[in-house]
Amino acid sequence: MKEKVEKIKKKLTGQRILRLSVNSFLYFIIGILVIFLIAFGFTQTSVFRDWLKDTIVEELNDSMNGEITIRELEGTIFTSIVLKNTLLTYDDDTILSAEHIEIKTSPLKLLFKIIYLRKIEIRNAAIYLKEDSTGKLNISKLFPPPDDVDEDTTSSGFPFSFQVADLHLIDISFLHQEYSKLNSTSVYESMNFSDFRVDNLNLRVSAFADINKNTFQLSISEFSFSPNFRFFNLRSLQGEFFATESGILVSGLNIVTDESDIRLNAGITDINIFGDFTDEELGDAPLRVQIEADKFSFDDLSTFVSDLNIIKGKVSLDIYADGTLNDLLVNKLDILYNNTNLKFKGNLKNVLDFDNLDINADLNGSVIDPSDIRGLILSADIPDYSELGIITFDTLTFTGNFLDFKTEFSLSTTLQSNIKGFANLNFTGTGDEYDIDINTQNFDIHPFAGINTELNSNIKIIGSGFSPSDMKSDIVITAVRSTIGKSYIEELKMFTKADNNIIESNIDISLDSASTVSVISNLDFNDAEDPGYTIELTAKNLNIGKIIGSEELDSKFNFELQAEGKGFDPDSLDLFIVMNLHDSFIYDFEIDSTALIVDIRRNDNGNKIINVISDIADLTISGQYSISTIAQVISAEAELLQKSFIDKYAFLLPADERREVIISQQSKSLIELEHLSLDYLVDFKDFLTIRFNNSEIEIDG
Repeated sequence: MKEKVEKIKKKLTGQRILRLSVNSFLYFIIGILVIFLIAFGFTQTSVFRDWLKDTIVEELNDSMNGEITIRELEGTIFTSIVLKNTLLTYDDDTILSAEHIEIKTSPLKLLFKIIYLRKIEIRNAAIYLKEDSTGKLNISKLFPPPDDVDEDTTSSGFPFSFQVADLHLIDISFLHQEYSKLNSTSVYESMNFSDFRVDNLNLRVSAFADINKNTFQLSISEFSFSPNFRFFNLRSLQGEFFATESGILVSGLNIVTDESDIRLNAGITDINIFGDFTDEELGDAPLRVQIEADKFSFDDLSTFVSDLNIIKGKVSLDIYADGTLNDLLVNKLDILYNNTNLKFKGNLKNVLDFDNLDINADLNGSVIDPSDIRGLILSADIPDYSELGIITFDTLTFTGNFLDFKTEFSLSTTLQSNIKGFANLNFTGTGDEYDIDINTQNFDIHPFAGINTELNSNIKIIGSGFSPSDMKSDIVITAVRSTIGKSYIEELKMFTKADNNIIESNIDISLDSASTVSVISNLDFNDAEDPGYTIELTAKNLNIGKIIGSEELDSKFNFELQAEGKGFDPDSLDLFIVMNLHDSFIYDFEIDSTALIVDIRRNDNGNKIINVISDIADLTISGQYSISTIAQVISAEAELLQKSFIDKYAFLLPADERREVIISQQSKSLIELEHLSLDYLVDFKDFLTIRFNNSEIEIDG
């Protein structure tokens, strides 16, 4: 019985000890909570906030070279902090000023290994980054260089991810200036990083980043600013961006400037941009791109790529493509600019490998206005073909690459001209190869040559090479029922063959019912520096006025001409021409029959010689002269010739006429010629001989 009582006592004692322990622990926890609540309450007082503000400012100022001031600190400390009128300076130079900085957090998220910021708001702030004469930024001078420490080469993962629910920047100014641009207020045509200034920047985003897993997300609901470059004024940017080890996605990107409005959706998968990948892996990664732009200004693009500032104007875009870079399907590519509308769809293969790029393109239905090209590209080198009118491509295809391709085309213009044909071009081998076949209907070459035409023709060019030394080609051109100027061409045939440095051509033209022109030429390029040639030209009833559309030059020429020479430089030319002209007229001047011989020699005992022998007169010019200036010399000496005639023969005229001639001559201004090395002789048959010897004139007759 006694033992039983002892057991009961021990049991009651244990229960009292347990109850006492539990109560003590509860009192301890409650005490801690009370202390925490008291401390937490104290942290909400202005006294604590002022103390904390002063402590933070003092610690920061002690640890850096600059100075920070905070007028007021507000918030609950643990979940939110608000800084009012914050100023950061270095050597009395402001680096940062902010009227309002607010940070709201969620500490409980740390239990889930997330650094979570519910809100970050910065309002009415300015950041000034300026370089000194040594090129060092003011912000880099704030903190002294760290003491030398052993470099820690170990690496470890960061256990937390970051999430910002709302980052809001309101009315922010930013400035970066090199020393030479300090205090500049200049506005530039394109972005200038040596003097980069932004005002009225507004940004609102949410973001998530898990560095360990390489997962990033950014959502922009507002982004706008006013820069110091002339064209690109960003009014709005919105969109969502995702990046993981599986790919990248851009969704709902919308960029709006004063001149452009662009929408973009794009994505690429099965590629890890955070690791190493090969071109083959990138080429096989599936992708999709969709771009729509109601308006896109090249001024905005030239802001970032200044070399593109020669392109001006606004275009509309509509692009959709998917597949891979090794096999990309362009479902739609429409570009609209004024009257020009380019339509493209097709397949691109091996985009990353230019040498093996393969294009299969269909541009059917495209429309081009040549005047739009000159309006879009500001360059004096762009020819003006606006006379062609609007060009419509009923058919336009391209297969191959830029060095080896086939194209088929069929186009019409507002001038009722039609052109169709195909071309196979290969520039990849040792010799350039080509096979071209073109048909024209009512084609007007006036925009290119200044002559009105209506050509109904067929052009075939087959061969290889372009220089005379390696050219092997055949060219066949035929035209029927066409017009050149006001001259009607019943039929034109041209055959040209190039081989072994020899180019042979035969041209036969039937004009109207009785006019014909025949040309046979042979060009010998065995001596490339001094090529030789022969030409045979026959014309029957040729009317120059009709060809060039001038009634004043109404004429009829019947002649045969043979020419043989070497060289094409007018100042280094050997040429012998024989021409027989008969039964012809021009300006009502009839020519029954006459012969003309022209002999030009580049070197005859050190002089250049021109001999012209005809039934009307003989002309000999010798000396050291340039063909490009000889016309001016002869014109000047014609003035002297006129004066000599008046001086010598005016007395033969009646007194009144003689006086008028002398007065007229005196009113002319003579050209002074000095240091001429030119002698020439004009011998009018059985009438008059004129000799020019260094501008001294002798007249016999």
